[in-house]
Amino acid sequence: MKTILISLLMLTATVARAQITIAEPKFEQEATIVMNDTAGVELQLEYAKQKRTENVGTAILFGEGNKSLYYEISGAKSPVTLSNDCYEKDLQLIFSWSDNRLSPKRLIQIFPLEIQKKRRIYNVGDYDVVSNTETYGQENCVKFTAEKYGTHSYLITIPKSELMALRDGNLNEAKKFGKQYLIHIIAPATNNTSATECFLTFGIEKPTLPQLNYMNTLHKRAQK
Repeated sequence: MKTILISLLMLTATVARAQITIAEPKFEQEATIVMNDTAGVELQLEYAKQKRTENVGTAILFGEGNKSLYYEISGAKSPVTLSNDCYEKDLQLIFSWSDNRLSPKRLIQIFPLEIQKKRRIYNVGDYDVVSNTETYGQENCVKFTAEKYGTHSYLITIPKSELMALRDGNLNEAKKFGKQYLIHIIAPATNNTSATECFLTFGIEKPTLPQLNYMNTLHKRAQK
């Protein structure tokens, strides 16, 4: 999969809503990263497979009921990767929905991904093999703010502090791979349809040494 490296050097600060003239995404559940007030980059859809780390026979025999429930995405990088100057400012994206009456926090969640050589994963909760029940958590969700944009979209803002946050305090992961993120989109069920989900991704290349030091400082402060 070819990775597109996008530089945000022209973006000097978070763009004010009134200044942005980027067209809304054409279709529902698409998203565009804001590069400046007139240009954006469309995120690409990726396939994520839900998996469980259980062995059913062992769990029932020895009572090991709680296992991880996670999503796995093939490949170590997103097709869209941002340059590391992105860490220095808030990140904005335009997310399209059929209309923008619902709160976007009911529609999307943004997660930092664990990066491995050939895959990206994120844990979404626990699965009890014996009782066949799932428990979902939101502890690792990336915080964002949102406002209406156009007729059928939202302007999502991810603050710099979230981009600088280390996933589980893992400085080595950020140093070696940079950051990878997943936007988990859940379309609520209606009278005529079941709930559906899809996945958009983006990455940020490896941080510079000063950026790494700042990430580590922020993490240490958060632990106090």
